[in-house]
Amino acid sequence: MSISDLSPPQGFAKSDPLQWISNDTFKVKDYLFQSSHFGAERKDAEAIGAFWIMKNPDLLALYYDWVVPLAPKKVVEVGVAGGGAAALLMEWFHPETLCLIDIEDHTTPNFKNYLKTESGKNIRCFLNVDQSNKTRLEQVIKSEFQDEKLDLVIDDASHLYEPSLATFETLFPKLKPNGLYIIEDWGWSHWQGDYWQGVDAPWRSLAGLSNLVFQCIMASASRPSWITKVVSTPAGTVVFRGPDEIPPQTPIEDYYFNRGKKFTPF
Repeated sequence: MSISDLSPPQGFAKSDPLQWISNDTFKVKDYLFQSSHFGAERKDAEAIGAFWIMKNPDLLALYYDWVVPLAPKKVVEVGVAGGGAAALLMEWFHPETLCLIDIEDHTTPNFKNYLKTESGKNIRCFLNVDQSNKTRLEQVIKSEFQDEKLDLVIDDASHLYEPSLATFETLFPKLKPNGLYIIEDWGWSHWQGDYWQGVDAPWRSLAGLSNLVFQCIMASASRPSWITKVVSTPAGTVVFRGPDEIPPQTPIEDYYFNRGKKFTPF
């Protein structure tokens, strides 16, 4: 049986560039990718010459539904890990520029070799930038895109509310009309299991990233010319940019009205 004979997971078409080999492994052109969703670790992916990605089929289906039609050319990914997702973005969507931002460099030798390829030459790496540092984020975007609007921003970094909010307030206004802002793993504070819900859960005292999603939903009601809609699945949330200009660094509280009541993240 050839790869082309295999049925893709639910939500994908056979015509999609992702050629599924198993429930967690697929090819794009000549590159192999393995998802961590079914337990594969980075060393397992490297053993078969694959890029390791922390994106499950449901999250990839979200990209298939919304990013494929967008055909983004100017893309920013915040949160890079080993670099596998960045390689996937390049091979799947072929952006003109992919700007990568992370607080530390954890990219694999496989990804470092990819940067030397023809596609890899369109990747710009800033792997010493804290996503909560608004000034540094502004500098990076200015250096790579000048005043051009972005097509797609992906936040797959800390997954914490305050740093993610700083990134959103900095980068969302820089999207073009109909541009997309994707927040991955937004629902961790609501996931089942003692690791997330137990009294000793490591992030128990921290505000959930879902607060940012709730605020975006409120904004879509108050200012639909800023946020036209919000589409959310258990895997990720897509925030759609409206047509009107948003002043730089507008606080999220100014995106929505709430009858004078303060929204308190929890």
